[in-house]
Amino acid sequence: MKIGSGEVLAFLVALATVASLVAAVEIYRTDYLVIYSVEGGVPSFSGIRQVYNSPEEYLGIALLNERCVLGDYPEVVFPGENLTLCIIVVNGRREPSMLMIRYRFVYGNSTMPDEERPSSAPVISTVYDAVDSWSNDSVRVIAMIPGNVSGGQRAALVFELWYLSDGSWVYSGRYASLAVEVREVPLP
Repeated sequence: MKIGSGEVLAFLVALATVASLVAAVEIYRTDYLVIYSVEGGVPSFSGIRQVYNSPEEYLGIALLNERCVLGDYPEVVFPGENLTLCIIVVNGRREPSMLMIRYRFVYGNSTMPDEERPSSAPVISTVYDAVDSWSNDSVRVIAMIPGNVSGGQRAALVFELWYLSDGSWVYSGRYASLAVEVREVPLP
């Protein structure tokens, strides 16, 4: 058989067709969740997670702007201001989940949360949401900037995701945050 002969070309076309068909079937059978994170007010692509028949269950949270889309986040806030934002929560578990979002304003000596511990800042508000298995929901939140915060400092709006397990609230290790600059309220 010569390279470039009709039989070789037909074989390669058949092989490419079969490979494309197998790939198309796998894409059809698999759902993907695109995960974004927001750092310093800038949304960034964080990864794609395969969720079809995944043995690992998970919860997720993402921050969106006041129009419930990525981007165009506030960078400057004022003491006493109320910001409207959207939160998306994802329940990648086999059963419906009762979720709680705790909003904290982190500045000064308060600590940011991590995967093991929530923030040390006081909870300003709480939102509850029941989310069906393998689904997501968006929730509008009002994030109040505390009136006692002085201007000229960096801070973070932090939204922690908690879930109900056996009658107790458990921190999921997941949170969304938005870094902001606090400025003094301008005098009229």
